[in-house]
Amino acid sequence: MTSTLIDPALWLRQFHVELSSASPNLYGNSRQQAELRLTVELQPGQPPLTDAQLNSLLLVYERPDGSYEQLPYGGPSAMAWWQSRERDPRYDLMPGTGTPLSPAQHAVPLVSKLLYVSTSQAGGSNVKLRAQIRKDATTVYYTDAFHGFDESVILTTVRPPVFAESDFVWERTLSEGTIDNVFFHEYSLRLRSLGLSSVSQLSTPGMIRWQRNHSEETWATYVGIAPPGSKTVVYNQAIPTGDQFTPRHTAKTPGNQSMIVVLNGANNIPFNREGLNHGGPCRVTLVDRHGNDHVVLFHFSDDGTPLEKRTNIRVSYPV
Repeated sequence: MTSTLIDPALWLRQFHVELSSASPNLYGNSRQQAELRLTVELQPGQPPLTDAQLNSLLLVYERPDGSYEQLPYGGPSAMAWWQSRERDPRYDLMPGTGTPLSPAQHAVPLVSKLLYVSTSQAGGSNVKLRAQIRKDATTVYYTDAFHGFDESVILTTVRPPVFAESDFVWERTLSEGTIDNVFFHEYSLRLRSLGLSSVSQLSTPGMIRWQRNHSEETWATYVGIAPPGSKTVVYNQAIPTGDQFTPRHTAKTPGNQSMIVVLNGANNIPFNREGLNHGGPCRVTLVDRHGNDHVVLFHFSDDGTPLEKRTNIRVSYPV
């Protein structure tokens, strides 16, 4: 059935799409989001939006030929841009010179919806977005000049910055016991100017080194990692440590936006040849609050005395 409301102005008094985050830029890492606000005000006397009409309020992208296609929901698609109804709290919106929109006060009731856009497109790509709402099965309106609401948002991907060793802070945050006996150390790794997300990949979650590679040796350092946002220490379960040793499973250093490396210095871990396969390095892929990856390697020092070689941890940042 064809709708009799041909003129959008007979139904819609206002119809807007606008950027509500501070920047139209975002990283094409499939994680970071840009926030857009869609707003509708109906003409006086019109009934409230139905659930179906509200669900049809969404983002479309404008093709080069001027036609529109709905931006897909849920994740990567052939287009490599998508929208979501939910904000992902694990990542921050891109900062910028603009002022993020705050909830506005209006004399008349408005229907407002926040949508979030992500992309896997490399830096330098862009997309032009408009809003759509469906009146009925055959009547669809867009925020364009033809329908009398000419508004759009252009989002652009930017290349992620290159981080160097100087952009990280590596420091010992806890020291218990004595270095030449039983000890417990914690180290923190964080970015200077940006927090770390709770998302991380511990390709090698732990390692071990004995004082001497000898069948009678029991002095060793057993290393585990507490990922960002967690105080639970993850160890490499493939390393046999005997039945007399118990590592600490909870880090003491706060790690909301940093990763904690835990060293258990013990005198009761029997040497075994299998453990030599787990001497490091530990490979970790950290994800910052903007959704970009950082590969980090933790390894025992190769310099100094046997004691120093199992108690000193080095960090490297492969490109």
